[in-house]
Amino acid sequence: MDEKKKQFATAYRGLVDSVNGHVVRGWCCVESGENCDVHVVINGVLCLKLPAIKERNDLKKLEICHSGGGFEIDLSSFLRNGRNSVLLTSPNGSQLVNGRFDLESGFFSAGEKDWVGSVRAKICQNKAIGIYGDLEFASNPTKGSVFSKIIQVLGLSVVKSNSERAFRSIWFGAPHMPRLNAPEDCINYNFKDNTKSFIDKAHFSVFGRSVCVVDFDEKEKYVVKSEANAAHDGVTVMGSELKGLDLSGKTVQRIINNRSSEDMVCDIRVPVIGKIIPLVYLKYRPVSNRFSNTNATSVISMTDTVLSGEEQEQILEFCSRINLEYGELDVLRDQDTGEIWIVDANNTPAGPPNGLPAAERQLAAREISIAFDRSFLGGQEHLLP
Repeated sequence: MDEKKKQFATAYRGLVDSVNGHVVRGWCCVESGENCDVHVVINGVLCLKLPAIKERNDLKKLEICHSGGGFEIDLSSFLRNGRNSVLLTSPNGSQLVNGRFDLESGFFSAGEKDWVGSVRAKICQNKAIGIYGDLEFASNPTKGSVFSKIIQVLGLSVVKSNSERAFRSIWFGAPHMPRLNAPEDCINYNFKDNTKSFIDKAHFSVFGRSVCVVDFDEKEKYVVKSEANAAHDGVTVMGSELKGLDLSGKTVQRIINNRSSEDMVCDIRVPVIGKIIPLVYLKYRPVSNRFSNTNATSVISMTDTVLSGEEQEQILEFCSRINLEYGELDVLRDQDTGEIWIVDANNTPAGPPNGLPAAERQLAAREISIAFDRSFLGGQEHLLP
C-alpha cells in the first residue's frame, strides 16, 4: 500500500481545546495511540504541518495517546491583515473537533502594535534614514521586512534617498541592481552578490570547506537549489540522477545533517548588524519540509549559547568578505561534525521568523533596533523604555 493510500486508511482523532488570541492548543493522534502531525490551513492554504508531540498526561491517563499528542502554536506570523479563516485537520484531511474558526489580525497583533508604539527611543526621533532601492518593502510594516520594525522602534523618519536630511542611508534591494545615485557610505552599498556559488566561495575562504559540490558520488544524496536567494526550492536528488538534470540556474550542495531529533531539523538564522550579532533564531521544521520556509516553531536564543566566540568571529569575517553590513544569514550546524555552514545571506530580510511567539518577536525587534542604532546611528549603550 503506497503512502497516500495508507494515510487515508488510517483513522485519526483530535480536538482544539482553546483559541486564546492567536495561540491555538489541542491534541491529535492516530486512533491506535501514536502521535501524528496536525495540518494548519489558513485562508485555504496549507501553511504548516505541526508535529503533535507535546506530552499530555490527560491523554495518557485516558489511554488516548501513548506519547505526545498535544500541540500549541502561535499563528500570528501566518496571518494576513483582517479576517483569516483557519482550519486544523488530521493528516487525512479530517477536521479536528472545534478545528474551524476565524482569527482577526493586522500585521502585528494588537499587543505588538501597543508595544512598538511604546518603545520608540527619543534619541532617534530627530534622525532620518534615506532608503535607496525598494522603499516600500523597507518601510511599510505590512510588507514584512525587519527593517520596517527598526524604523518604528527607533522612531526614525524615512526620507527620499537623496535627501540632505538623511543621517545615514541604506541600500535596500536586490544585490545585483545598480545603485543609481547612492553614496558609497550607504549601508550595504558594496554588497552586490548573494548567489549560492558566490556565498560558497566566501565560505570556503573563511572556513576552508565548501557546501557546493562539483564531483558527485552516485550513491550519495544531494540537494539541488536555485542559485537565487530566498527561493526555498531545494529538492533532494541521488548523485546517480544528477547527470540527467538541467542544472542551469541551479547549484548542487551537500546535505548537512542539521537534525534536532529523528523527525525535525533546526536552522540557525543569524542577524548581523555591523559588527554585532544581537541574537539568533532557532527555526524547527519537519525533515519532510526541511527546505521550505514554514516553521513548526521558532525560538530566540542568546548568541553565545548557540555560537562559540570563534564561530562568531568567522561569521563576521564572512560578512566582511561579501560586504554585508546589515542582513541575516542562514546557518546550519552539522550534528555529525559539530561544524557550522553558512548557506545563504539576505540583505533585505523579512521577519522575525514565522512560528516565533509574539513576545519573542517583540524582544527581537527591540534587540535588533538597539544594535542598529549603536552600529550605524551613533547610539551609545542605552535601554529603550
